[in-house]
Amino acid sequence: SQLAKTMAIPADALLFISDAPEELNAAFISDAPEELNAAKKAGYQTCGSQRAGNKIIIDNNLFNVVTSFSSLELELGNQK
Repeated sequence: SQLAKTMAIPADALLFISDAPEELNAAFISDAPEELNAAKKAGYQTCGSQRAGNKIIIDNNLFNVVTSFSSLELELGNQK
């Protein structure tokens, strides 16, 4: 997939793969900004995961950020 190529990792290392991300009703969720950037570049919806107690490393001006899965649906409706 384009995402795996962009990230320079094997495709089977990703949670989901699609050559047509615009057709997915899904999002790429990560706590790593470099992964979010690669996914966004490949056309995927993205959402940063900020885990309680972890250092804040995801710029919420560039990505929607959630702290729990219960707020995920609301953030994906407002893509940055």
